[in-house]
Amino acid sequence: MKPLRTALAASALALVPVIGLASPAHAQVSVDFDIIGPATLQPNGTVRLVTNLRCTAGADASLFVSLQQVRRGVQSAGGGFQAADCTGGIQELVFVLSSSEGPDFSTGRAYAQGSASVCIQVGDGGFECEGDSDEELIRVRR
Repeated sequence: MKPLRTALAASALALVPVIGLASPAHAQVSVDFDIIGPATLQPNGTVRLVTNLRCTAGADASLFVSLQQVRRGVQSAGGGFQAADCTGGIQELVFVLSSSEGPDFSTGRAYAQGSASVCIQVGDGGFECEGDSDEELIRVRR
């Protein structure tokens, strides 16, 4: 019985490299997302906020950012969404945010937060995804 187990174990071990080569390749997806301050106040009360994204070429990215500001005890807040095709290099993505809560944004300090979710297709219809987020206390300038 022992020689049979040894032979089966050796056969199984010999197949591992072949099975490994036959399995679908798994791409490693990577993502780095950063909010870049300061932000710029536009004449209409919106804010131009710059972000940098670096992710695996060929992957699809979904990004969301929000901005909150309190001036004289009154809060202004707004957010925005973008989709992007990853190039593998650093991509500058600009969000123009309007306040959906409270008055228009103004100059001064604001809290910005955002996230990026990146997915790439692997194998037969599967996906590999990764995410990154950033939050910054930034200055809003004209």
